[in-house]
Amino acid sequence: MTLDHIDTRCISDDSLPWMPFAPYSDLVSVKLFKADPVRGEVISVLRAPPGVELPRFHHSGTTTIYTVQVAGSYREHDWVAGRAAW
Repeated sequence: MTLDHIDTRCISDDSLPWMPFAPYSDLVSVKLFKADPVRGEVISVLRAPPGVELPRFHHSGTTTIYTVQVAGSYREHDWVAGRAAW
């Protein structure tokens, strides 16, 4: 494999729309950066107003969550994802 075969594009965040996180919530929005159905990978950004609760839903693949601001948690887990102190 050479570098010619590697996708090295940068995606401008401003070029992507915020979409409702339907059917889970009209208050939560998502930006989809990349979806790879073969690998089962999705790269997206989620934003939600303080205090919003999402119903339980299933992730079909590995989930990596980065908390950019404030904190979030899953009811079914006893940890809170918080902003990292750099």
